[in-house]
Amino acid sequence: MAILMDAPALAELTREILSGCEDASVRVADTEDRGRILEATRDFAADEEILVSRKEINVTLPTSLPTAQAVQLCTDLAQVTEICSAAGISHGVDVYWAALMSLTQDQVPHEKEWPCISEEKQARLLLLHRPDSMSSSCGGRQTV
Repeated sequence: MAILMDAPALAELTREILSGCEDASVRVADTEDRGRILEATRDFAADEEILVSRKEINVTLPTSLPTAQAVQLCTDLAQVTEICSAAGISHGVDVYWAALMSLTQDQVPHEKEWPCISEEKQARLLLLHRPDSMSSSCGGRQTV
């Protein structure tokens, strides 16, 4: 069973995530089955802009460009795809690939030439992540 945040901690997390977007009419909700999510606090029109925020990170799938890094990334993506297929994952390969491309310099495997991000950027990206016991949306899969 997932551990949900208490109301004051969730309110503080909401303030931090939505800093600069206070009029967005969304809040952070902590759910048993989906982790932390952004949830609407009112109905929106079909063409209404809901939330505008700066892009934190841009992750693209590697191409077959003839550079050493592109070749390594293509090989690694093929491995991730194979692992995900064998494990019957609940998320798309792109979700796991984005997570791998969101590692800091200290977290990137030493033998890999992967792009990395700063600790500050990673901390902001992880604000919606709930690592307590949830490793994916598949019931029964837990971190150990």
